[in-house]
Amino acid sequence: GFLFTKAFKCGSSTGAGIHLRIARNLARRRSQMEQYYQVCRARFGHAKANKVFANRDKRRSFLWTLVRDPTSRLVSVFFHMKVSRRNVPPTLENFVS
Repeated sequence: GFLFTKAFKCGSSTGAGIHLRIARNLARRRSQMEQYYQVCRARFGHAKANKVFANRDKRRSFLWTLVRDPTSRLVSVFFHMKVSRRNVPPTLENFVS
């Protein structure tokens, strides 16, 4: 299988889209002679990889994720969760607290 674990606020929606495109293209290449093809089995979601993918066959699967600069990620979480969702004013004092 082709496995993608989404890290929160790390471009995971973009990563999931790339993941699905690769799975679709790989399936298409594997079955070029057939008019219809099955998309390669793909899984993606916000989860802890060590729990969800603990029993995967490492010889028959590929697990990947995205990483992001921790400071940039923290600022993004603040604006997404506090400012946008809870209407917290975007001040330094609110960010630090």
